[in-house]
Amino acid sequence: MPKHEIVGSVDIGSNHVACVIGRLTDSGIIEVLGGGRSECSGIKNGVVTSMKEASDDIKNAIETAEENAGADLRKMYVALRGSHIESHSSHGTLGISRTDKEITTEDVEGVIDNAKMNIRLSHDREIVHAIPQSFTVNGQAGVTNPVGMDGSHLEVNVHVVTASCVHMNTLQKAIARGGFEITEFVYGILALGESVVTQEEKELGCLLIDIGGYSTGLVIYQSGHIQASREMELGGDFISKDLAHNLRTKIQTAAQIKEKYGVAEKKLLKNGESNQKIEYISLDGKTMRDIKRHELVHVIEARVDQIATLASDTIVKDGYSFDLFSAGVIITGGASQLKGIDAYFEDALKTIARIGNVNDVEGEASIVNNPSYYTAISLLKYHFGDLRQTTKQRVGAKKSILSSLTKWWDETF
Repeated sequence: MPKHEIVGSVDIGSNHVACVIGRLTDSGIIEVLGGGRSECSGIKNGVVTSMKEASDDIKNAIETAEENAGADLRKMYVALRGSHIESHSSHGTLGISRTDKEITTEDVEGVIDNAKMNIRLSHDREIVHAIPQSFTVNGQAGVTNPVGMDGSHLEVNVHVVTASCVHMNTLQKAIARGGFEITEFVYGILALGESVVTQEEKELGCLLIDIGGYSTGLVIYQSGHIQASREMELGGDFISKDLAHNLRTKIQTAAQIKEKYGVAEKKLLKNGESNQKIEYISLDGKTMRDIKRHELVHVIEARVDQIATLASDTIVKDGYSFDLFSAGVIITGGASQLKGIDAYFEDALKTIARIGNVNDVEGEASIVNNPSYYTAISLLKYHFGDLRQTTKQRVGAKKSILSSLTKWWDETF
């Protein structure tokens, strides 16, 4: 790795684009040199709806980050998110007929390739990640790293993430129109999980919930590995839309009211706050209106409850019980800034919950402490975390823009 290599990453959300530029310091800490955000009107739920607007929004965010960082970018990591993302479990097998039965990295790549081939893909979908969960060597299950072991029969369980080729190609074109290239597409919440979830939490079992604008991502961890990931078409921006509808005001005004006065549930309001009057400007931009704070929170609580219920139903439908999540729930994303949302999820899901933060990063507080930048920052950690491996055997050196074995191997082993 070049000394002080500068890397850029972009997270394209439902209502904004976030870009960060950073490097690895001599002490092994990632330094965020600069960041940029741009409101996004050409992308909804991770999907481009207007090529020109999307390209302009992405370019503005990148150029702002370049100016703040004093650096120029041409290539960058790009986070994928949205309902077009799908995940599957697959099983692969490989017979080793060589006289020398020692399992090599090529054998591991081969058995994972076999698992990928067992996924039935339509012509418009492509595999983004194939993440090994566990191996079996000659019937011995629970093997974490089979390289160097002797065996004639190798098996693997793999978590496979796929995405829409059309959506990825459109994103690639939107970025190219701005004069930039993509180093690699990464499913954003998986990179985020490596930044905000501890290895001990993964071992004990936990659920990561990333509440974006128009979608919410879920990742289940058990026994130290990713077990499943899901995308729900419901996010924090629905709260702002509900408020705008009930208050008869602009969505931007509703969002500002939510940020300043909103809490996740009414019982969090202190004495005297319940009947506090909140004044705001109506949709016409002139008329002043007001609403009592408990009425405001009533609207917010209804949508937060829907997000929590949908998350619970999705997990149960996949065959998991919250009793298995000894480490509880980790909440991140823009909506995690809503006061008391962790306490609400604790009550609703009958488990412990905490707000996830990105650690071991230095830089301007308005960027490194802002959940809107967390996914982009996590892509920097994804890059440097892979390249910093020196003493661990990395399995699978092959990679391309839309297909990689997995960099989470290194973190696990």
